[in-house]
Parts: sequence; C-alpha cells; structure tokens
Amino acid sequence: MKRILLIAGLIILSFLAFVGYQYYNWFVKSAINPNQETVVFYVQTGLNTDSIARQMEEKSILKSSKSFKKLARLKGLDIPRPGRYVLSKKMSLNRLVNLFKGGLQTPVKMVITPIRTPEDLAGKISHYLELDSISIINGLKSDEIAK
Repeated sequence: MKRILLIAGLIILSFLAFVGYQYYNWFVKSAINPNQETVVFYVQTGLNTDSIARQMEEKSILKSSKSFKKLARLKGLDIPRPGRYVLSKKMSLNRLVNLFKGGLQTPVKMVITPIRTPEDLAGKISHYLELDSISIINGLKSDEIAK
C-alpha cells in the first residue's frame, strides 16, 4: 500500500513539475533570441501562424517555433493582423502571441521629402507600406479619394 502511494505521489509530483516547466517557458521565460535588443518583424497579409513561426525560425528570432505554434493554437490565433511589430528580447511567448492576436502593431514612421512627381511619391511610399506603387498612383489620381 505504501509503495502504491509513493508511486502515485511521484507521478503527481512529476506531472506538476512538467506543468510548472511549461508555465515557465510560456509565460515567464524570454522567447526571443538574446542576440538582438529589439527586432522589427513584418507580417504580410494572409500569413497564418505556421508560416509566421517558420519565418521567425529562419531569421533566428524565436527560440522555439514549436512552442509558439502550440500556444498560438491554444489561444485561438490563426491569422494575425498584418503589420509591423517590434519584438524585444525580454518578450515571453505569451506576450508575443498576445501581441499578434491583438494586432498591437508599431506605427511606421515615414518622412516625405520634397518629391516632384506622383510616381516618385508612390515609389517612396511603397517601400514603407505593403502596397505596390501602381495602386498608390491610382489612389492619388482617383476622384473618389480626393473628395
């Protein structure tokens, strides 16, 4: 009887240790590689969490893409909002998933110097935004947008 209680206690203790380790990894420990202080990451339109995890793994941003995908699935993050995100090296996995889920993007700061033609303006803007220069030119020449 004592042996059964001892084995049951060890199983419960090891389960609690596993749960505590997962909690630490997801909610406390930094998920970003410590090589850089901050990382700017762009999410394009239509990307899902698997492709975002793959991109962050290719760029050596995430420590574990598997944990990111698992926590994102648990929190219901399928397709994050596209935009520019600034990630700090102290950011936990939970905070990273919440950042993408809430769409908490960092604004793009853009200075437009004197430009002569709409084509030059469209070319400059297209470097900062996820738009091609032709759609920007069409928008600039549109009567509906000018109103």
